[in-house]
Amino acid sequence: MAQYNEILAGRFNRAIQKFLSMKGGPPAAQLAGDIAFTFEFPLGNDFRFLEGWQRWGATTTILGGAGQTSQVRLRNPLTSGIVAVVEKITIGNPGAAAVFTVEQHQTNIDLTTTQTSIPLDIRQSTFGGTSKFSFTANGVIAGFQIEVIRLLTNVTQSLIISPNQELTLLPGHALSILDNTVAATMDVVLQWRERTLEASEVT
Repeated sequence: MAQYNEILAGRFNRAIQKFLSMKGGPPAAQLAGDIAFTFEFPLGNDFRFLEGWQRWGATTTILGGAGQTSQVRLRNPLTSGIVAVVEKITIGNPGAAAVFTVEQHQTNIDLTTTQTSIPLDIRQSTFGGTSKFSFTANGVIAGFQIEVIRLLTNVTQSLIISPNQELTLLPGHALSILDNTVAATMDVVLQWRERTLEASEVT
């Protein structure tokens, strides 16, 4: 029998059950009425796993080819059934001063070299998230530019400072970072989290 204000997103109930070691039916089967006990949700990155998130990271150093530019891509495959949220982007510039562009676009293609991502929580899968991390020494403009960064030599810049700056990648979408200076070296660090799309999110 359906309940008033019934909660149908099961991952929240599963997270509460695991976190509080509860048995039985769903602990939050429906939204509360007038008075309810609450706690902040999520509690921190250690709680992400209980919510159904998996957290991943990858880093690489790319040297652009002669007359070519280096590029990094994080791609959420079209048939993945997951949503990815980019939590951290760090760009380093050990070579000459350069201009970098961050782009979001639709693609189902990886760059020349793919690299296995590393789990940031050992309770999840050992290696390799669903999203694909790749790079190339011969990059090109890939999509809509959402940020432009100008760095002097030997400078590192973090692009995500607050949760409101995190970037969402849905299936079929990608994030690309391009070094616009030819034959230059680029350091990139990416961290992101992934979870299964809820039925209500699929349109």
